[in-house]
Amino acid sequence: MGVVFVDTETTGLDPWRHEIWEIALIEENGKEHLFYPVLSNLEGADLIALNIGGWFERAPQAKGIQNYHLDNLSIAEKVMKITWGEHLVGAIPSFDAERLTNFLRSYGLVAGWHYHLIDVEALAIGYMRGHGVGTHGESTDWSPPYKSDEIIKSMGIDRDKPEYTKHTAMGDARLAREVYYQVMGNRPQ
Repeated sequence: MGVVFVDTETTGLDPWRHEIWEIALIEENGKEHLFYPVLSNLEGADLIALNIGGWFERAPQAKGIQNYHLDNLSIAEKVMKITWGEHLVGAIPSFDAERLTNFLRSYGLVAGWHYHLIDVEALAIGYMRGHGVGTHGESTDWSPPYKSDEIIKSMGIDRDKPEYTKHTAMGDARLAREVYYQVMGNRPQ
């Protein structure tokens, strides 16, 4: 049993009404997977969520590209296979897990990842509290509410690197991986 780093971009925050339009998975060995499921309906989409996630700029469907590499069933099968038995690691991975579960179910598949999800923000807060590291290096108790960018900055991670592009599934999955390995060590070579 290992870990898979995950992030999704969606058409909104409601897990029953909104759909996933971008999925990033990074296996422990570093293999990256990026999928763009075709949305069934944009009618209930949250325009703010689409703008924040960059749907209009990045989604093949938004650009009118109809010859997708994989259909949604094939994407769902790959997601199930990659995540089966693994721990999902991400920033608030419960958000992604709930949406991925709904996505898989809609194609008659099941979520088979380990039920213990690993939230890198909670992991980082515990690590920094235990080591007396605070915002910008000063001591703090890291009481909620937390700000993701403050956590990242306090860990010495440059959030502005292109590989960590904010609100892209792959950028956020890569960032989760970086936080995880900074806290846990044992980074694969």
